[in-house]
Amino acid sequence: MSRRRWHGRGCGRYFSRRHCRYCISYVRPRIVEVARRIRESSLENIPLSQFADAVRLSTSRLEKLFKEQVGLPITQYRTRYRVFISSILMALGHSMTEAALSAGFSSSAHLSRAYRAINGMTPSAVFLKPPCLNTIVDRSALNVVAPVLAGKRAM
Repeated sequence: MSRRRWHGRGCGRYFSRRHCRYCISYVRPRIVEVARRIRESSLENIPLSQFADAVRLSTSRLEKLFKEQVGLPITQYRTRYRVFISSILMALGHSMTEAALSAGFSSSAHLSRAYRAINGMTPSAVFLKPPCLNTIVDRSALNVVAPVLAGKRAM
């Protein structure tokens, strides 16, 4: 039986050795840095070892910490972010192929498989087939895809 202790940080939670250092809601700065790097480099397929070297962790430790803190493995987090970017682009009127390539997928089929795995429907069923979604894109979403659109125009 594990000993449970109060960590004294003021949130009133207890912890055991399985939890993070202070409490479950504490997010380590290294994980925040990796998530930021994933968002900044969504077009590139950067290997996990490069993220691990950047935050001075081993690859296996980074995978374990990231999943513990975020709740998803790094590859799924990256795929979900790319699906998010492509959804915004398709809502702005870009074709599925343009959205897929701009978000970092290798093809529109790759986007379609990932989108269906996450959302349960294909992007063509959501954005192209009647009844289509009438989408309203918030300015904050435009700020997220602005670097992607700027990079596409520069090519």
